[in-house]
Amino acid sequence: KISNVLSGTNNPFYGQKHSIETKEKISLSRKGQLLSEESIKKRTESRKDFKFSEESKLKMSNSAKNKKINKLRMGKKDKKDRPSIQFTDNEIQDILQLRSQKCSISYIADKYNVSATPIKRIIKTYS
Repeated sequence: KISNVLSGTNNPFYGQKHSIETKEKISLSRKGQLLSEESIKKRTESRKDFKFSEESKLKMSNSAKNKKINKLRMGKKDKKDRPSIQFTDNEIQDILQLRSQKCSISYIADKYNVSATPIKRIIKTYS
């Protein structure tokens, strides 16, 4: 098959990348194109038996966990202004230490000028 002969390092475009201009031209040429129902069915059928490898599943899981942890670092205090802050690792450690010293969640939240919710989430996640 030609597809096998021209795949990987045998492909003349292997290792190269499209320029930004070329990507824009390709994008513009495809805008407004509608797929036929037959094409949609073929695409759907080709993906039906697809299974992610265990390695891919693990990568996706780790990525989702990291996103969750980063979201927990965000906090909001005043409903009018809704300023958002991001907690550093040192601040997270400080929050956990204050909590272990029996400081109230509201005290910790006031110290970092955030509501109690992100403090609770950090304590729950890291404890």
